[in-house]
Amino acid sequence: MDVTIQVTGTQQVDGESDTVELITDGTMTKTAEETTLCYNETEATGMAGTVTTLYIQPSKVTLERRGPNAGLLVLEHNKRHSCSYMTPVGQMMLGVFTDQMQQNLKEGLGTLSLSYTLDVGGRVLSRQLLKIKVSER
Repeated sequence: MDVTIQVTGTQQVDGESDTVELITDGTMTKTAEETTLCYNETEATGMAGTVTTLYIQPSKVTLERRGPNAGLLVLEHNKRHSCSYMTPVGQMMLGVFTDQMQQNLKEGLGTLSLSYTLDVGGRVLSRQLLKIKVSER
């Protein structure tokens, strides 16, 4: 199904916040096990040429990026995962701990909110707040 996806991402580092918003066209597929959202990043997010796919399950969201900003984040409520993330100087492993996850999706449409920290070696680098709104196009 063709959908409109509104992504609002806020990064908090050392008491400073930076928010980026993207409204874009994407696709949504739904199976009994998960909802999949796919969209292209743009210059607005600083990740032009990257394709982002979200695999949304009831207690876990996997965020996969392909292209110049490749990465794979597993976001599972109250769990820490090690995930790969591509940087301009190469790939690095990050710890990801999801402390809040709220899904209000019906038939794949609605909202998803996530709050998680990124760490290296247990040292928290930043807090990420991700809000996604999916509507029919």
